[in-house]
Amino acid sequence: MSEVYLTIEEAAVWLDPPISAECLRYLTLGLMLQPAGVRHTGRRGKPAKTFPMSKLMEIHAAIIPLMTRQRGVNTEPRDAVKVLP
Repeated sequence: MSEVYLTIEEAAVWLDPPISAECLRYLTLGLMLQPAGVRHTGRRGKPAKTFPMSKLMEIHAAIIPLMTRQRGVNTEPRDAVKVLP
């Protein structure tokens, strides 16, 4: 199976729940994730860095529970309040 490589902006569109491209970019920088290559976008300036989608999904899966918990949203069953006995 071949790997899919996306830019940060492309990955931010596909990830669910949504995460901003800026946040994803900071996470890749903080975790020192090396780009797999570059893609020429047809625009002037530097080509866009591409990253393996599997790595971006791993980062997303690890950070989203922390982000939602910070906003007061419980995402895990163990965090849910039991109302019935």
